[in-house]
Amino acid sequence: MVRIRFINQTTNTIASIFLIIFISVFLYLGFNQFQIPTNFVFTKTEQTRAKIIEAKMIPSVKGYWIQLVEYEYIIGDSIYRDSFKAGQKQGLQVVGDELMLKYSISNPRRNKVIGFYRHSKKNIKPIGVSSKDIEN
Repeated sequence: MVRIRFINQTTNTIASIFLIIFISVFLYLGFNQFQIPTNFVFTKTEQTRAKIIEAKMIPSVKGYWIQLVEYEYIIGDSIYRDSFKAGQKQGLQVVGDELMLKYSISNPRRNKVIGFYRHSKKNIKPIGVSSKDIEN
């Protein structure tokens, strides 16, 4: 009776590698609110400013809320609109603030938020914190 262990071990190794890659990709996308990152490979880019026109809270996983931010920017004679999900890493966004965008010259709809400009003078209080905690 001949046992073939080599094929079985290789199959297990390959399956383990694919499982590790799948879990890594899932965790990476989960930390980025399941948005596919924008990469500008082999294309020329420019930078421009965009203005936030709408910011609303939407439910996320496990009862958490994230902010869906809509912005518009002008390239040449065209006005473009897009949105992104702002989490704790980006901070609370307010209508009227501006963003710095990197966009593809060949396709201005492909863009990526690379910076934030805060113009709002509103006193934004974190949720769940009383005014006594802020004063002390």
